[in-house]
Amino acid sequence: MSGNNTRPMYELIQNDIISKIQSGAYAEGERVPSEQELIHTWKVSRTTATKALTELSLNGYIHRIQGKGSFVNPLGSHLSPRKYLNLPAVNEGAPKFPRKAGVIIPNYYDYHSGSIIRGIMDTLSFPSYFVTIAHGSNRQEEEHALNYFWESGYCGILLFPVDFEFYSDIILQMTLNKYPLVLMDRVFPGIHCMSVTCDNHKCCELGLSHLIALGHKKIAFIAYTSCREQVTRLRMDSYLTIMASHGLPAIPFENFFLSDLAASMQENFLRQVRQKAITAAIASNSNAALELYRLCARDGIRIPEDLSVLCFDHPNFFRSPSGNFFTYLEQNSFEMGREAALLLHQVLSGEKNTDREQVVLQPGLMVNESTRALEEE
Repeated sequence: MSGNNTRPMYELIQNDIISKIQSGAYAEGERVPSEQELIHTWKVSRTTATKALTELSLNGYIHRIQGKGSFVNPLGSHLSPRKYLNLPAVNEGAPKFPRKAGVIIPNYYDYHSGSIIRGIMDTLSFPSYFVTIAHGSNRQEEEHALNYFWESGYCGILLFPVDFEFYSDIILQMTLNKYPLVLMDRVFPGIHCMSVTCDNHKCCELGLSHLIALGHKKIAFIAYTSCREQVTRLRMDSYLTIMASHGLPAIPFENFFLSDLAASMQENFLRQVRQKAITAAIASNSNAALELYRLCARDGIRIPEDLSVLCFDHPNFFRSPSGNFFTYLEQNSFEMGREAALLLHQVLSGEKNTDREQVVLQPGLMVNESTRALEEE
């Protein structure tokens, strides 16, 4: 039944069910085809069938009851707040329609955070959801936002933690009470709750494989911050492991721009580049890539002629006349936001009964101008 239509199959399935609801073929309260039935009829994967039903639920055409199926909402309920989108409120007096979801994020402005927000807002749209975004750039702001959403009767929270090592009592209380909380880009050791992260080891593997294929063997790792920060530590550990597996020497630089020893570390690094003891570098994030570019430019070191550089995260701030300059490792930030929002929706709708589901996204490598093959000496 796929035909020659180039639209995604889940949209075709979704539109077919919508047309049958609007024509009366599926009456109010009637069960629509299950995932298994859609798989058989449309010859699609379970993922596609699930996505079609999830989109119908998000847009208010159906409501899903775990263990029973998906049922048609009253015609027109996709245009107004619906009783089917309500869970028991955290507080007795909390408003029921639409569902209120809170988002806490430490930075609005970088590409990664902005893409996460876009993924969330693309998924949890009004009138099904009313989303409030709070700035949590430090522990105090984060805890204040958590308390506000909790006490105001929000049905769930999507949290990009500012610090993986610290979690407040309220987070522990939420998890113990199975309050819908989804972590993004971080996990809390010892705390079991839903999360969506990127595979940082795979990221590093993609980056190092690219540089090694270009002939580089003297590859440094530049960590912008201390490796006590969770993501930086994961990336550094992956770098050390992968370099060892290739029999190559590791050249790590931790806290390269912020520590009291930054100046001496930077001079040591530049000296090794000039001596060709370092021919390539992986920057722990896009900020590190930008600062590294500035540092090399001040010393007359050219990228990529003298030093190939790639970084984690999309460096949207730096472009060349021909497009993106930096080769970078893509975390699929939009999908991170979207998957986190879908997890929250599925739990609130009774489609999932787990509070421990962890989604790990696969990264991509975007090759641009900042890396090149090592020239034979």
